[in-house]
Amino acid sequence: MVMATLLNYLFSLGGLVCWILVIVGMFRLDEAVWKRILAILFPPWAFVWGWMRREPAGLGKVMIVWTVCLAGAAISGLVAAPYLAAG
Repeated sequence: MVMATLLNYLFSLGGLVCWILVIVGMFRLDEAVWKRILAILFPPWAFVWGWMRREPAGLGKVMIVWTVCLAGAAISGLVAAPYLAAG
């Protein structure tokens, strides 16, 4: 249980770092201001934008890591949830 919770925290932290890197990529490509604001307020938009613009922004590896972090956080959260709910 503790291991799944720690993995969840690590995957979540990795996802946060990837989200910030995608927002930095938006600033480097000089995207519209509304897209940047939307990416800050709604991270799924940043995820979709990052996959759509991974080549011009140079975010190929970041997007793969972010996808792995999302999947890992979901799986480790599902593993840890029954133990956390039991108290």
